[in-house]
Amino acid sequence: VKWFRPTKLKQLLDFKKQNNSAKAVAGNTEVGIEVKFKNFDYKFLINVSQVRELNSIELLEDGIKFGAAVTLTDMRNTLKHQIDTLPEHETRIYQSIDNMMNYFSSQQTRNVASAGGSIMTASPISDLNPIFLAASVELEVESVDGGIRRLKMDENFFTGYRTNTIKSDEILLSIFIP
Repeated sequence: VKWFRPTKLKQLLDFKKQNNSAKAVAGNTEVGIEVKFKNFDYKFLINVSQVRELNSIELLEDGIKFGAAVTLTDMRNTLKHQIDTLPEHETRIYQSIDNMMNYFSSQQTRNVASAGGSIMTASPISDLNPIFLAASVELEVESVDGGIRRLKMDENFFTGYRTNTIKSDEILLSIFIP
């Protein structure tokens, strides 16, 4: 396996265009299991941890935009701050996400794993995906040829087990939680 570690979004998108079967990795919590226990064989893996856009957090008037590689710990800390700051009726989705994090994974895993990884693993019952589906979170994806595309996580997002509507040449950029 060959690892690619871009530091710029353009490098990432160009590499993905040329190698659309390459798997993007943030915390390596899923791909590591696939390789070690399921004998998956990837030709290229892309470490996205140094791409600024995928690690950003933006507090917006109507929600929070998390880069796809933001760790679950950083996501949870941001959500908890909003829960403590905003009126309760504005943070019900945030509270559901925070509560769900008590029931999966360990703190060590949450320190490296990302919600983007769970989304791209494409299991509709995995981790936060049921809450994201119920909340119709908005995803932002990008490819060299297709540009930026926004899509809702809704009943049409998962097209089968471990498949979704994100195209093979696209990179998941962000997750907007209302």
